[in-house]
Amino acid sequence: MPFLVYSITTENTPGQWAAVFIIHAILLFVTNAIFCIFGQGTAAAFTQINEDPNRLSSTKMRLERL
Repeated sequence: MPFLVYSITTENTPGQWAAVFIIHAILLFVTNAIFCIFGQGTAAAFTQINEDPNRLSSTKMRLERL
């Protein structure tokens, strides 16, 4: 992204910076729209707490060895 900004703002004029901000706004709008369309409001499987007693005891045993 910095290379794109540098290549657009070669003369550092307000018009060039306006183009940079417009491109940035378009990118934000498009990516936000994609997220709103395809995003889900449910928690992913890896966020669930798994109460496996064997796992907890083996972790506890490893910590006790230290």
